[in-house]
Amino acid sequence: MSEGLTVALIIGAFTIIFPLFWMAILQLIAYFGGWQSLAKSYAARGPASGDHFHFSSARFGSFTSYSNCLSVSVSPAGFGLHPFILLRAGHAALFIPWEEVLQLTRWQALGFTSAQLTINRPMGQSPIRVKLYGKKLVNSLFQHAPHHLTGT
Repeated sequence: MSEGLTVALIIGAFTIIFPLFWMAILQLIAYFGGWQSLAKSYAARGPASGDHFHFSSARFGSFTSYSNCLSVSVSPAGFGLHPFILLRAGHAALFIPWEEVLQLTRWQALGFTSAQLTINRPMGQSPIRVKLYGKKLVNSLFQHAPHHLTGT
């Protein structure tokens, strides 16, 4: 086999195997982090409205972190999460109505502001905690959330 053919085969194999590997990893992250279980009930049905925050960060549960790769929308109806295009495998856009949020808590530490939302999951699954970061985003969440969640 010639050297040129070997290089072409390696490049060809990489262009096929790497995207498949990338999508498999993203599927695993979405599954174990809880994104996929939320998507079963809270998949977005259209474009989001309300306040938009691009390059936002979130943490799902204890182990799954999305750093500066989400677009978040917040409205009086609920909030939506939409991942960056390269991270969409296994990550359908979400829209979670406020009625499904069990608790909303503001956190401040070391000059950083975050909000932790406890979200109901159907079919007997335990609720999932999602933490969103950024002062403007957190203020918008508390502005649009129902009064029973914000304590105001």
